[in-house]
Amino acid sequence: MGVINFGINRPLVEKLAKEFNINNFIETGTYLGGTSSWAATIFKEVHTIEISEEIFNETSNKFKHIKNLHFNLGDSKTVLPQIIPSIKGSAVFWLDGHWCGRNTGGKYNECPIMDELEQASKVKDSVILIDDLRYFLGPNPHDHGENYPTIDSVMRYLMQELPTNFITFHDDTLICAPVAYKKVIDENWLETYSKRFPRSYKSLVSKMWWRIKRGDFNFSK
Repeated sequence: MGVINFGINRPLVEKLAKEFNINNFIETGTYLGGTSSWAATIFKEVHTIEISEEIFNETSNKFKHIKNLHFNLGDSKTVLPQIIPSIKGSAVFWLDGHWCGRNTGGKYNECPIMDELEQASKVKDSVILIDDLRYFLGPNPHDHGENYPTIDSVMRYLMQELPTNFITFHDDTLICAPVAYKKVIDENWLETYSKRFPRSYKSLVSKMWWRIKRGDFNFSK
């Protein structure tokens, strides 16, 4: 996949929240609480769902002082339908509830993403971010890899349920958002790309490749 960053794109999410007055953040897969505690500094209301009781107890106790951060214990398939009716306005969904080994929960239903998308697609004008895109791109090596739908299935579902949205990939994340948000999302990607591959770098690589083709290996010129 080349050069990629893992995890949520914080500058992009912050810009979208500010630009389009998005007040809600909903996360599946709390784990250590790094993403949800950060989101609580940006959004008015943050909901995070964790299936592992051990992780839930540890993380919710650690961040109990954050009043707009709401911890929910249970399977996202069950908990999301309880949360969605209370959401006022649009939301950013960070869907990261896939089982990732160690003491995380959900080993025998590693990827509840289709159930999560069914609920997320009900919230109008929302941004849906699916983490760990690489797991959907081909055969999955996990013990229960059959729980992961193909990227084709995910995209077809999104296009069916949210036909006016657009879909793109940034690093290890799938983004599904209203077309009105496209300019902000594209600008973020162009900024990211230009920082990773500045013109001077691309020019140097191009020059080296041309000299190799000509058999000129004197790169000091």
